[in-house]
Amino acid sequence: MKKLLLLLAAAATCASAYAVDAELEYNTQAWKQTAPAWANYRQGFGMDGAFYVRDMDQKIIARWDENGVDENFALELPEECTGHAVTRDEAGNIIARIDNGWSGGWKVGSDETGEPIMALRVFPGATNDFIDSPLPEEAFNDWGENGRLDYFGFAEGDVMSEGALYIINNGSTKIFKIAFVDGEVDPDNSGVISYSGVNLGTANQSCVINPYTAADGSRHYLFVNRSAAPVDIVFDEENNEFVGKAISLPNKGACNGIYPFSLGGYDLFLYPTTPNYLDGFAIAEAGAAEPILTVAPTVAANPNGGQVNWLCAEPVAGSNTKATIYQYCPGAYTAVYDFKLKTTITAVKDVNAAKQLTGVKYYNVAGVESATPFDGVNIVVNTYNDGSREATKVLR
Repeated sequence: MKKLLLLLAAAATCASAYAVDAELEYNTQAWKQTAPAWANYRQGFGMDGAFYVRDMDQKIIARWDENGVDENFALELPEECTGHAVTRDEAGNIIARIDNGWSGGWKVGSDETGEPIMALRVFPGATNDFIDSPLPEEAFNDWGENGRLDYFGFAEGDVMSEGALYIINNGSTKIFKIAFVDGEVDPDNSGVISYSGVNLGTANQSCVINPYTAADGSRHYLFVNRSAAPVDIVFDEENNEFVGKAISLPNKGACNGIYPFSLGGYDLFLYPTTPNYLDGFAIAEAGAAEPILTVAPTVAANPNGGQVNWLCAEPVAGSNTKATIYQYCPGAYTAVYDFKLKTTITAVKDVNAAKQLTGVKYYNVAGVESATPFDGVNIVVNTYNDGSREATKVLR
C-alpha cells in the first residue's frame, strides 16, 4: 500500500506539470444586474442561467435573470422566519432554513402546542410544492444553545431521493450531517460525523461546507472558514470518519464564497480575493503560486456588511473546457460570466518526447504489481531509458 501511495503521488506530480491557461468574458449569453440593498438579500446562488436569492423582507426566494427580477416567480417562506440561509443540491432542489432563530442555535424539539418545530423547507425542482421537516432533536444534542449558523454550503446529491447538507456551527469543530430521504430530513442518518486531520479552528457563523467530485472521481468536501485557510476533506470509509488537510490558494481574501469544481481534468477553486470584502475573484489550483485567472474588483467600497462574495461554477454540458461562472455580491450586483480553459501550453508528453520507454508495470488499488492490466482501476507506471518514471491512473 505504501508503494501505491507513492505511485499516486507520482501521478499527481505528473498532472501538475501541465500549464493551465484560461479566459473569462462577457458575451451575448452573459449579463450583469444591479443587486438590491444588502440588508434583505444576503445569500444567493446561480444555476441554469439564473440567480436565486432569499428576500428576508418579502419572505420569498426571488429569481433574477438577464431581464432583472422575475415577477412571476416566488418561492414562499413562512412569515415568522427571519434567517437568510438558502442553498441548492446537485439536482437543482432548493433548501431554506425556516426556523425563526438564525442569530441563535437551531430550533429543535416542539413548540408550545406540542407540534415539532419545522427547521428546513425543500422546494423540489425550485417549485412551491415544498416539504417542511423538523431537525431531529437527538441528532443535535451537541449543537449547543448558542450555535449560530448564518449560511449554508451546497447540498450533496438529490434530496428528493437521497442527499445531505453538511453544517458546522459557531465556536465548534463538529461537523453535522443533515440527511434527506424523499425530500424530508432523515433522523436515523443525521448527526455528528467524526473528524480528524488538520484543526478546523474555531468556526464562525459564516462557515460552509461544499461537496464536490474531483477530477479523479473521488468525493471531497471543502470546509470554508471565512478568515482562515480552507480545508479539503475526504471520507475515510475504513475508519468511518472525515479526514481533512489545509490547502492554500494564491491571494485568497477573507470573504466567504469559495466554490470547488473540476474541469478539463483539473480540480479548480473559484474564490474571493483581496482587498477583502470587495468583488474581486480568482480561479486557481490548490497550492498554486499564481491563479490561472484573476478578476479585479470593480466596486470601490464594501457593498455589504456580511463579508460575502458568493461564487459558483456550472460546467457547460458536453464541454470539457467551458463553464458558466455566477457571482452574487450582495448590495452590488449579480453577474454571469463565460469561463474557458484554453489549450494547454506545456504537457508532460512533450517533455518526455525524446525519452524511450523501457518498461511498463501495472498496480491495482491494493498495490499489487502485475505485468498485465487488472480489471478496474490501474496505476500504470512507465519507466524510461533515463531512469525516470511516469505514473498515470487508467480505468480498464
